[in-house]
Amino acid sequence: SKGELLHSIVFVTKRPGGYDLLLESLARQTSRNYELICVDELAPHRAHKVKEMAKRLNVNLLTVTTSKPKTHPQTRFGIANAFNTGFILSSGAMVTILQDNIYLPADFVEKTLSFHSEHPNALLSYPEYRFLAPPGLVNPSFIRDSASLSVFNTPVQAGPRDQGWKSANEGTMPKALWENMMKGDRIPY
Repeated sequence: SKGELLHSIVFVTKRPGGYDLLLESLARQTSRNYELICVDELAPHRAHKVKEMAKRLNVNLLTVTTSKPKTHPQTRFGIANAFNTGFILSSGAMVTILQDNIYLPADFVEKTLSFHSEHPNALLSYPEYRFLAPPGLVNPSFIRDSASLSVFNTPVQAGPRDQGWKSANEGTMPKALWENMMKGDRIPY
């Protein structure tokens, strides 16, 4: 809507899969005030599939593209180049960078924009939850297929936490911080 904040979500990837989780989670957002920009080094192999899936799920996809060309002959491709491509294409007041195999809570866009409205000069850094896919769910041939949108044998249409996947985070940070994250509370600053 006119006058409302827009959240630019930049998805950066160079690996097969990852789109099923991302697009399914964006389809369930409580706020539609976002644009999705995919900077994908495999775009020549799968951009058409990504666009079809985003359209079917009613996801606000702006583009699927590769990184901008290198600007100096001595530099090689790096993730910073992909980030910069995303920033160049973004038009939102808030930009979030996401990487491979990410699932966003349904209120991610809404809460991020709300926080940004209250604290326009703040930098948000979200904790990363890591989950282990149940045995047999990951298909090794999909991992090697540059055109695949998923690495799973069956569609994953809900968050890993909602499906009871085992967390791989426990023991990687102080217990109090982990417990606070699991409750979904904001950490006071």
